[in-house]
Amino acid sequence: MIKVYVFHAISSFTINWQSGPAKFDDVLFQLNPRLEEGRVVRNSRLDEEMGKEESTQETPFSSGTPFDLVVGVRSLEFETRLDGKEWIIFGHRHDVGAAKTLFLEGDMQPSDICIDIAQLNPSGVLNGTNIKTRGIRLQQMCPEVPLTSRVTGGFEKGCLLLISGKVNIHPSRMQMTVQCGEGSEDSDIALRYLVQWEEDGSPKITLNSREEDNWGQEVKSRINEGLHPGLVFDLLVARTEEGFRCFLNGIEHALFPYRLEDQKPDHVTLCGDVEIQRLLLL
Repeated sequence: MIKVYVFHAISSFTINWQSGPAKFDDVLFQLNPRLEEGRVVRNSRLDEEMGKEESTQETPFSSGTPFDLVVGVRSLEFETRLDGKEWIIFGHRHDVGAAKTLFLEGDMQPSDICIDIAQLNPSGVLNGTNIKTRGIRLQQMCPEVPLTSRVTGGFEKGCLLLISGKVNIHPSRMQMTVQCGEGSEDSDIALRYLVQWEEDGSPKITLNSREEDNWGQEVKSRINEGLHPGLVFDLLVARTEEGFRCFLNGIEHALFPYRLEDQKPDHVTLCGDVEIQRLLLL
């Protein structure tokens, strides 16, 4: 996420996602609003050669007005959101894994830059696990909460769920479920991850499952860091042979067995006192 203040005498500015810090390094995605021309230009650069320019006629920025820009990397494209709303999509032209530098210049001043470096394999603990390689099954950038999303192909063994977000200042509870169907009252639930905050702000985590309207034995977990009011977090849930392994900010804190006999969960739900930046399922 990039928080930016736009100068009063604004003409244009450029944001590059590029392979290195040099002026003519490869650019995987260039975002170049040109307010004097009334358009937003997108492009890439490989071996010092600019690609085919893409542009739209729009002027979404105002002099002296700050804005929030979120850029997500999907399997086929860059996806952007401007002040919380879907904005520009730019298809990949080169290997996005080469992007190592964020370059900014022009009539704007960044006030905050946050780069999501959540670990999908914390400390290598999932090495040797049969992780599926069918690509992104579900991804949402800055979704509204509560949410219910269908999982293409189901949440089977080898799947990884990553939730990146921020806890509200005065939280009460947050609940995430991996369940069969989209209903909330009668669906079988393979995993309910429930966080309840005590008066001093410390989180209490419980995990459980439900089958045929019957809740199973509850599993409790406590953490020393993460999920505290006002702080950002990365929650990773991996379905392995042992069950659901849960990691918070790269540290494993819970293992919950898979209890459903016949059904395969195909929905993820999330609700509570959090702001979500990204929900990703691989």
